[in-house]
Amino acid sequence: MEIEMVERLKVTDSENYWELSGESVLNAAIIPEKPKSNEATLIRLTHSNSYCPIDGVNFYIRIGDPSNPTQFNDLDSHNDWSELKLIEELVLINEEEVLRSEMKAPLAMDEEMPWDATFETKMNIPEGDHLIEIKVICPSGFMPSGVISDWRVSSSES
Repeated sequence: MEIEMVERLKVTDSENYWELSGESVLNAAIIPEKPKSNEATLIRLTHSNSYCPIDGVNFYIRIGDPSNPTQFNDLDSHNDWSELKLIEELVLINEEEVLRSEMKAPLAMDEEMPWDATFETKMNIPEGDHLIEIKVICPSGFMPSGVISDWRVSSSES
């Protein structure tokens, strides 16, 4: 029997992570780790929940000013947010990661199913020191919507 190994896109054990409410964690990565100002940089986020999938959560990013970070409840004062696209959604079934789209049966209401959803986008980061601000929108109310504004990043010329 041949076992196929699949490389997953999820971000784990990042030095850039935030604990969210409802047993959720957000891990973030920037690729390359040292961005160049004239090259597109990949921003990848993985939203993990130890209990179940959280449908409808959207993530947006923008380049922020370290001397004037966006406040947590300020969802509307900036119009330069870029939406991240969902690229991979995994669930843990019988200790095995499975793409959520390949689940054989629906989740029972009382059943726990750890979940990871990975989102990404590309953007140019201007030369200098900046914040990558993350806006979390959760229409279901499972966790509060808000802005995370403490991810510092530096970009240099190529």
